[in-house]
Amino acid sequence: MKLNNKELQLLYTLMMTPQWKTSKELAQELGVNEKKIQKAIKILDDKLEGKGHIISHLRKGYKMDGLLQDFKDELFFEYEFNESFFNLNDRSATIALYLLFQKEYITMNKLAEKFYLSKTTVFSEIKKLKQWMDETEGLYLEVSRIKGVKIYGDERVKRYEGSCFSQFDSLYHLLNEEEIIFYKEKFKICYQVLKSELIKYHFNISGQDYVRLIRYILISILRTKNGFILKEDEAFVMPRESVVYSFIKTISTLCQYQFSQAEIL
Repeated sequence: MKLNNKELQLLYTLMMTPQWKTSKELAQELGVNEKKIQKAIKILDDKLEGKGHIISHLRKGYKMDGLLQDFKDELFFEYEFNESFFNLNDRSATIALYLLFQKEYITMNKLAEKFYLSKTTVFSEIKKLKQWMDETEGLYLEVSRIKGVKIYGDERVKRYEGSCFSQFDSLYHLLNEEEIIFYKEKFKICYQVLKSELIKYHFNISGQDYVRLIRYILISILRTKNGFILKEDEAFVMPRESVVYSFIKTISTLCQYQFSQAEIL
């Protein structure tokens, strides 16, 4: 089934929302008008071809029904590998993620060689990143004509922002083959475990937060393995009877990784 980006986003939103959604609510979430939502719903329902059905109600709106689990998993991963949750374009996001994992200054020449860009394009992208980070609390991009560029900031903020734009395509420029395999395998594990824990604790989160949490977990593991350590917060104790504690405990076992107290916070 071939879906464009808007159709994919609409279908994903319906899939991750158990309650009814009006065309007005969907239009506001996706940044389009109500007529486009109504038209897209009709097209999507035809494209589902028996894999699920979009129920419509004159007053309540729309709701997904009977979506096959295999198709749901397929849709989830397609959305994850194509979606960006912030206002940088794909190239800017890839460069930002790369810089977040660098401990030393990176020269403009090295960035140009790394991403097969002209120096003019690199300067333009760095300018965009500089403007974006000036508006992001906890991060600072230092730009030096001699040393190059480097991102400074709180490690927790770096992990959070990294999770916002760590699309799978961007990770290819950052990770080695072994790490890419690790990320893909553990993403699927985290997806299944988180789904089970949310059901177990009757806990609902939005589709974007669902993906972002999984990304945050995996980015945290990768950053720790690469020597970027969070300082411990001894004052914080995670309640043992909570969805987060249960989720982290299971993921720790399956990923063979012990989360620190600071990482759980």
